[in-house]
Formats: sequence, C-alpha cells, structure tokens
Amino acid sequence: MSRLGIYASQNYPRVTNSYESIQTVTLSSNQPSITFSSIPSTFKHLQIRAVSAGDTNTNVRLRFNGDTASNYATHGIQAGAGYGTSVYTNSSTSASSIMLFDQQLGNSTNFNATVTDVLDYTSTSKNKTIRTLNGVKGGTGGFMYFQSGLWFKTPEAVTSITIYPFTGNFYTYTTFALYGIKG
Repeated sequence: MSRLGIYASQNYPRVTNSYESIQTVTLSSNQPSITFSSIPSTFKHLQIRAVSAGDTNTNVRLRFNGDTASNYATHGIQAGAGYGTSVYTNSSTSASSIMLFDQQLGNSTNFNATVTDVLDYTSTSKNKTIRTLNGVKGGTGGFMYFQSGLWFKTPEAVTSITIYPFTGNFYTYTTFALYGIKG
C-alpha cells in the first residue's frame, strides 16, 4: 500500500465548519472605509480576508468599536523588491488605530491580498491582539508585510471593526470578508 493509502485509510478526525462567513463587503464605488457592525459573539476568533486597492500610497488602518482614542499599538516588518535588499520595521504606541499594512502602488490594477486574525475578540478580561499578513505585486516588484497590533483599552468584546486607508479611498471592487473561527 502506498504511503498516501496508509494515511488516507486511517480514521483521522476532520475539522468541519471551522470558519463561518459573517459578512462580505464588495465596494461598488470608491469609499473611504468599510465597517463590520453587530458582530455576533458566538466564535472564538475572527478573520478578515481582503483584496483591496486604493487611490494613494498610504497605510490601511483598523479600529474597534468606534474607538478613536490613543488606545492602540502596532509593530511590523515589511520587505520587497521596492526596498532592494533592505527590510524595514515599523512601530507605534498610543496611536488612534492599528496599522494593518502599507498600501503600496496605489492604483486600480495593484490589489493587495490580506489576511488578518483578531484573537479572543469576545474576551472581557484581556486586551485584543491582531496579526496581519499582506502582499501586493505590481510593476516590476512587490511588497510583503507582517504586522501585529494591540487594542489596550479596558477589555471589552469587539462588536464592530472599521478599516480605512489613512488617506484617500478604497477603489471599486475592493472586497473585505469577515469570518468567525470556532474555538
């Protein structure tokens, strides 16, 4: 029996329904932000998947529950053909939002692919953390980003998420999808 046959014949438990779609937003016109609201509290974690582009080279940011105070921190790493052999890091504390990624090559043909995890979003006993992996290919090069962030306001459940470019708008056909992850 082939090695594959051995593994296939064993009775491993299958993970089913681990991710459940909560909401998908696809823009029909340029817009300055998207918001997921009335997020159900029935999951362990959240995941945001996005294919986005904007009209400027700017960074894309996230806020929880409409909080615009200086209750966020971010740190990350970015690299790419545009940087040659260099790798850059970024960080901020006491910020008014979490930086998800730098929307390089802002135009309607260079869409960013992004996955962001929001961990323990319903917990009222700990601060919220996120992690983001993003990439974009455009022209003769591309960029990748790995970011993490913290919302250090008095712990509360996340009930809404707003995502926006720091300047400019998201382009038409930008899509953000919110998923719940069972624990």
